[in-house]
Amino acid sequence: MPESSVTSGTTGVNTATPPSPCVLTINSGSSSIKFALFPVESPATRLLSGKVERIGLPDPVVTIKDGPAKIEKLPIPAGDHLAAGGFLLDWLAEHLDGKAIVGVGHRVVHGGVNYTRSQRVTRQMVEELNHLSPYDP
Repeated sequence: MPESSVTSGTTGVNTATPPSPCVLTINSGSSSIKFALFPVESPATRLLSGKVERIGLPDPVVTIKDGPAKIEKLPIPAGDHLAAGGFLLDWLAEHLDGKAIVGVGHRVVHGGVNYTRSQRVTRQMVEELNHLSPYDP
């Protein structure tokens, strides 16, 4: 896995406090992307969550819950999943507030007999999952 991360407000200047490492979880559906951000450290308390809805349809929107009560709902340009994902990554980069995404997890609906638990994505895994996609596209 390449050593890279998305961080907020990076200027190239080393600050005294390193960013807090976080994991972004996503679940992409046919017209939505659900997401949540968790700290790497225990306890894994959800830092923020949300959903991009109506991807590829009229009036796409993102709803973001940041903390226990703050909810933001924004209209966005999301003609396809690439645009929706790009918006989400840009929004996260602007709003991480001292956090860095160091890993991403994605839900796989049907991984066959070989992919039943969390694991790193490899080229072989992607090829095998592509062979399974006719069973659960």
